[in-house]
Amino acid sequence: LGQGTRTVLEAVEAGQGPCDADALLGLAADALRTDSRFARALEVVLGKRAEALVARDKDSARAIAAWLAARREGQVGVVLPAGLTQRGMRPIPECGPGIIGRLYDFVRCSKDCEPLGRALLGDVVIVDQLERAIELIQLYPCWRFVTADGDLVDAAGLVGGFSDLTSGPVGRRSSAAEATAAADAH
Repeated sequence: LGQGTRTVLEAVEAGQGPCDADALLGLAADALRTDSRFARALEVVLGKRAEALVARDKDSARAIAAWLAARREGQVGVVLPAGLTQRGMRPIPECGPGIIGRLYDFVRCSKDCEPLGRALLGDVVIVDQLERAIELIQLYPCWRFVTADGDLVDAAGLVGGFSDLTSGPVGRRSSAAEATAAADAH
């Protein structure tokens, strides 16, 4: 976790933070879950937002940011279960072969966090290959395209290379959940 996030969590736990513990619902990586098949995709799309705090309301989010700013102890991402505004999801463009689906459709979240999931993931389409993502961004620059391996392409460029499944919070949580489910099945 980043310095700001750690500082807030430690202060809240000690009862000296910008809000009560019940004003925080965890991290975005806890609120948005997927299977290990798409964990790298979700991880790269969320980026630093995977470690964002989920605050119950706008007042808590404001208080957290102001508290950190006053102490000059780092920055923190704060997201809200309902987002700051409601955003509908457009239909996926008719792109032809190589489309797996909208990333949001492969993510599990509580009913309260569905608007957050739509806000963060509603414009992301999973494709089978990086080359296909690069082709599609030329046709649909308002979308983002991601592969299951964690390559992300948007109008500005791409994020690519290798990412170990358990290198980020989403992949660690997905792997742990699947291991627990497998152990429970036996």
